[in-house]
Amino acid sequence: MFSTITFCQGITANITVNTSDDMTHSVGGKHKITVTVRNNAAYSYVVGKSVYAVVLNYAGTTRADHVFNSTSELKTTLAAGQSKTFIFDIEPPKEAGIYKVNISFNWGNRIISNVVTRNFEIEDNYSVGITAEKTAFNSSGKGDIRINVANTGDISWPEGHYSLKFALVKAATGSTREEQRRFEIEPRVVETWENFEKGKKDNIVLSGFILPKTKGDYRVKVSLMLEGRLFEASGNPKEFTFKIN
Repeated sequence: MFSTITFCQGITANITVNTSDDMTHSVGGKHKITVTVRNNAAYSYVVGKSVYAVVLNYAGTTRADHVFNSTSELKTTLAAGQSKTFIFDIEPPKEAGIYKVNISFNWGNRIISNVVTRNFEIEDNYSVGITAEKTAFNSSGKGDIRINVANTGDISWPEGHYSLKFALVKAATGSTREEQRRFEIEPRVVETWENFEKGKKDNIVLSGFILPKTKGDYRVKVSLMLEGRLFEASGNPKEFTFKIN
């Protein structure tokens, strides 16, 4: 009568991970993760019948599996007491947040090393480009104020409701208080933006703006708002001089 002996590996490898947890400045490029595996077993990790691999497993709650879930297989036998280095070039997500990733060395589906957990962070380093298509108008009557908005940074903006707020900084000499109040505009045109990635542009139009009769320069601060609050980003707010001729 014969018995079958099944070979089972325990925790026989040790891994070390060398990388920066701050991915902010890697957005739009590559972020290097270096993993070194040491074979602490009394035998070799033989490539052929078995598959040995370093595994990156995304453990967060946002949709980033396609970015972080990655496997790099051992290509040649790793002798006892020897080490092997694996390099991953990850293209970071474009959304700000913290991304939890577990890193291990596996034999098939079995983890045979320590598990290293890294929390990669992408800071909300937003950047806005605000321009006005037209800043000179004839006095009296009505006109449209069209403000162009662009994502000039590397990080995608949060999904939400965006609008513009106008605040008068300096009025034309001799203008009335009623004319000055026309440039003090609370958010009224709301745009819903999602997946507003690097380089994406849109505009917000204030139609039928009642122009002052008093000629001169009106200095106005234009703020991009998100959910009714100032969108914290470089380049926001921005001042414009509207000239009434």
